[in-house]
Amino acid sequence: MDLPKYESLDTQVLGVSVDVLGALQAFAEKLGLTYPLLSDFSRNTVKKYGVMYDDPNSAYFRMAQRAYFVIDTQGIIRYKHIRQDAGHTLDSEEILGTVQRLVTGDK
Repeated sequence: MDLPKYESLDTQVLGVSVDVLGALQAFAEKLGLTYPLLSDFSRNTVKKYGVMYDDPNSAYFRMAQRAYFVIDTQGIIRYKHIRQDAGHTLDSEEILGTVQRLVTGDK
């Protein structure tokens, strides 16, 4: 992720995971992440955003899908992308373009 580009647009980047806080702290340290990682161990947020695997027959049951959201300052979701393959991340430029359009007011 190119964090300085997001920060230059006055954007807050957050990571949300169903892992416990200690695991998230270790993960952030290992990767040198400087943006906040939030623990949703109760899974309330992933349920509300519709990104929790809820099939009890799935190996991923009660885990979160890899998903990306851009939420504007009024709390409205302006962009959503849910990955079917959690092992691959989304190209940051796609999300950055959405943020730039929100900041500049372009459609």
